[in-house]
Amino acid sequence: MTETTGIILAGGRSSRFGTNKSLALFKGAPLISHVAKCLETIFPERLLVTNDPGGFAFLDWPMTGDLFRHCGPLGGIHAALAQMRTERGFIIGCDMPLLQPDFITALCSLEGEWDVALPWLSTGPEPLHAVYHRKAKDFLERRLLLGRYKVMEALQALSLRIVDFDEL
Repeated sequence: MTETTGIILAGGRSSRFGTNKSLALFKGAPLISHVAKCLETIFPERLLVTNDPGGFAFLDWPMTGDLFRHCGPLGGIHAALAQMRTERGFIIGCDMPLLQPDFITALCSLEGEWDVALPWLSTGPEPLHAVYHRKAKDFLERRLLLGRYKVMEALQALSLRIVDFDEL
């Protein structure tokens, strides 16, 4: 996994949850700790995208903030692509503690010329459990500059490698 950075997005306001959900306890530890531990077993290069670096210092991960603030997950994805040193980044939300390392490794190993390798389950796409190529950064930046922040809208204009339920 040396060509891929493991990236956690932890920039959400958790407005529906009421408190910072990344720090909510799950099996005795913050949700984000479970995600971080899983990614640490897979990726030598890691990055946390957050606008609250002090709140996550306990992870001891390299961090960056949103370059475009208050733009939701699309702003976090863009910040990750702008700061990572590898060509691809596996981007995951901070609130997904039940990760499957084998699936992540397989997703990151997909061949081809695509912008995003996107799992598409029966419940729909999972854009915050996907692999993004660095070349999508400029396109996402143009969308952010236009005030267009919806992730799925942006993905529709990119080259997708859909990973459907059967392939999973």
